[in-house]
Amino acid sequence: MKFINESLLEIGTKFIVSEQIKEANPATGSMGFLSSINGTHEDFQNVAKITVMLTRKGKGGKPRIDRIEMICPIFFYYENGDNFKKVMPPAGTNNWYGMLERIESPTEDLLKMQTLDFLGWASAVVYNLRNMLGKIRHGWWPEDQGNPLNRFARMSEMFNEDPEKFLELYQTDAVRKEVIEAIRRMEGTLFKLRLMQDARRLQSIANAAEFLTFVNNGEFIAEDAEDKKNEYRFTEDTELLAGNVEYHAERLKQIGELCKKNKVAI
Repeated sequence: MKFINESLLEIGTKFIVSEQIKEANPATGSMGFLSSINGTHEDFQNVAKITVMLTRKGKGGKPRIDRIEMICPIFFYYENGDNFKKVMPPAGTNNWYGMLERIESPTEDLLKMQTLDFLGWASAVVYNLRNMLGKIRHGWWPEDQGNPLNRFARMSEMFNEDPEKFLELYQTDAVRKEVIEAIRRMEGTLFKLRLMQDARRLQSIANAAEFLTFVNNGEFIAEDAEDKKNEYRFTEDTELLAGNVEYHAERLKQIGELCKKNKVAI
């Protein structure tokens, strides 16, 4: 499939900013972890608003933990990129805009991750958990400032002051296990909220798939229009688009059934 539909990644997934959008900011080659999904762009249905934790800015960038809000395309089509870009924001529309590509981790064992990756992953996941709670369920969050969740809620502020200190501290299994256990306990507490969040992510992807089919097929052109030329058409492969819509509709259906089973409203 020529689409990359995983720019809207799962929370806590490592990414690299690809070269598909030349004017990307953060710069191409930057790496980090997806932290939260904040809805879709008001004017572009194929663009999502997200929060990420950057661990390196640009190729060869120094270790960092920076929380930034940016926008990214949900889908990208390589073969006719110029036409496809017409359904995305033009360069300079947003200060932070780039295409995210998944980086497959050499290990799923969080204890064996490189230390910077562990810090980036934990910071991204903790921010999302705290964000999900909001003000309504504030009492569910630990008050102890020494709790690992509170330490990582502030990691983006503390790390850059003394990177070596944190890179050394979180090398040990015992310290990492304390963080992982705290995260897993909170994830269990917020299971229904996380399920709702996953459903909304898949809804955004399904909506974007339908939108691209609508635009590519010129369904917005009036039947009595004198000029029926579609300047937004980016592929003749309508089966690809139809398959894309069908695939994501099925994923949405599956999570909808899971939400219903767990009495989660979406």
